[in-house]
Amino acid sequence: MAEMPPSELTTHFSDASGVSPNGRYAVGYGSTLQNVPQAVIWDMTAETVLGLGMLPSSSFSVPSHLVAYPEGSRAFAASDDGQIAVGVSAVFARINSFGDGKSYERTFIWTPSSGIKTPMEFLVDYLGLNLHGATISEVYDLSADGKTLLASGLNAGGMATAMLVHLPIPEPSSIALACFGLVPLAAIRRRR
Repeated sequence: MAEMPPSELTTHFSDASGVSPNGRYAVGYGSTLQNVPQAVIWDMTAETVLGLGMLPSSSFSVPSHLVAYPEGSRAFAASDDGQIAVGVSAVFARINSFGDGKSYERTFIWTPSSGIKTPMEFLVDYLGLNLHGATISEVYDLSADGKTLLASGLNAGGMATAMLVHLPIPEPSSIALACFGLVPLAAIRRRR
């Protein structure tokens, strides 16, 4: 885990937005020396704060004529063992360092060995899972054991769908990927 050195944390601001089901880990954000919120896990037993980082600007679909500035990250759920967390990371994009712009957000999945990744980077690139044509864009929560994610995205037919994603735990180096399951819960039609 990437423990944030005390020199990187400030007491300027922090906020907790979730707690593991067993109450050992709190998640949220802490401020960096640059006053940018960074996703953290507080281990209430060991009394440590672990910085999870932020997604890189390349993870966001920002138009090429805009410049993306880190806006921060926040964790909102963690497993009972603190070995997997989910949250959101954001950038603010504008033409230059001043003026109006727009925020872009992406959810992330974090583990000590993978670091912070978008859902598709974690599931497909890192774990090597075959999603059978589905794409996952959002992660909302995870189970206490960290084996199941509540997510949404598009099924192979391009329809917006809520999903349960069953992860191979422990990670793929020690288990066959055949344990992966993708269970659609319900189709959600988005109207604009």
